[in-house]
Amino acid sequence: MPLAHGETTQVSLRRSLTRMQNKLGLKETGQLDAETLKAINSPRCGVPDVGKFQTFEGDLKWDHNDITYKILNYSPDLDPEVTDDAFARAFKVWSNVTPLTFTRIYDGEPDINILFGSDNHGDPYPFDGKDGLLAHAYPPGEGVQGDAHFDDDENWTLGTGVGYSLFLVAAHEFGHALGLEHSSVQDALMYPMYKYIKDFELHPDDISGIQYLYGAGTGPKPTPPKPTNKPISPTTPSTPFTTTTTSTTTASVDPAQDPCKVKVFDAIAEIQGVLHFFKDGVYWKLPASGPPKTSIPISETWPALPSNIDTVFQDPQSKKIFFFSGRKFWQYTGNTVLGPRSLDKLGLDKDVDKILGAVTRNNGKVLLFNGERYWRLDVKSQTVDKGYPRNTDEDFAGVPSDSHDVFVYQGKYYFCQDFFFWRMTWRKQVEKVGYVKYDLVRCPEN
Repeated sequence: MPLAHGETTQVSLRRSLTRMQNKLGLKETGQLDAETLKAINSPRCGVPDVGKFQTFEGDLKWDHNDITYKILNYSPDLDPEVTDDAFARAFKVWSNVTPLTFTRIYDGEPDINILFGSDNHGDPYPFDGKDGLLAHAYPPGEGVQGDAHFDDDENWTLGTGVGYSLFLVAAHEFGHALGLEHSSVQDALMYPMYKYIKDFELHPDDISGIQYLYGAGTGPKPTPPKPTNKPISPTTPSTPFTTTTTSTTTASVDPAQDPCKVKVFDAIAEIQGVLHFFKDGVYWKLPASGPPKTSIPISETWPALPSNIDTVFQDPQSKKIFFFSGRKFWQYTGNTVLGPRSLDKLGLDKDVDKILGAVTRNNGKVLLFNGERYWRLDVKSQTVDKGYPRNTDEDFAGVPSDSHDVFVYQGKYYFCQDFFFWRMTWRKQVEKVGYVKYDLVRCPEN
């Protein structure tokens, strides 16, 4: 007698769970038990899971041993020199047991491009925000093949404390870039789930896999175990995401727009000692006297930015400029940009839809405002301090709780609502209520 639909579903589920447990080297119970749930929810690589040491379909490998790589951008979580070293050590994991060498290049097309990106970062496999999928890489080949992508929404560290070891994740992803699939051996580097290992050594299963593809330098190649259930690997070419050239939105920009006809600006900020006014894809700089005369397209000065800017601040110490739009932010250092990045990266919950104001301090801190709440951000670590958010009404009494823009200018705090502003001293005393248009932009009164 055929099984009922419910029974068929249960049998199918048990079979699927058993296959997955086999691939992950778990006890094959066919049940969604605690060990299986823990494995499913663990931070992991974004390449599909398979079992034991495996190679990609067709034993994909490089046809030369001197592999070149290029680092396209950096995460602000680590100094560039630290990142460079982490990647170099990750490559050395594989060169130590093979005849492969790895050379970093700065010009031309490398075998392996390395980049940090978030969400939809330029290929068909978007990242999923903080935790979850940490990175992914493509098997050897032309175009995007061989490239390694790291989720910029993660907190990248050297593995101690909160965050994920860039060295360990990179070593794993470079294994994919050389032609290895995932392993079901839980202690192997190529096991799909992330686990921090203080004193890392490459597992014999990983060594067997990479030496099957490239050899150990001398002697015959080892005989591989028979692979089963070969997965479909991500091999579709695509254009890599690069934070230095991406523009997220487009808008119709009117460079002849008169700032005195703007009722409410998108953002106001002091940059390099000069007051800037942002609106609909352009900005004005306040001259020494009189109102601004000529608008400048945002795209001419900061090409990676969208047209709608919610708030801006420049860190007094590093001189870096931070731009916020919706739940994304960008960091400009001269002409170099990092972003867009998610507010999650700063430790702001998903219920924070945007940042509407920023007040910088001279101690490396900045206050970020969103209506009735504000947060204190450590600019260097780019993390919100403990004890926040706090209530704007309680700590800044006398200013509107629904200010649409907050900024600091010549040492005073400004809270804007409609075309009015409230100016507050650093002692948090309101000393003036005025008009943005007439007092700040210096427009002639009608």
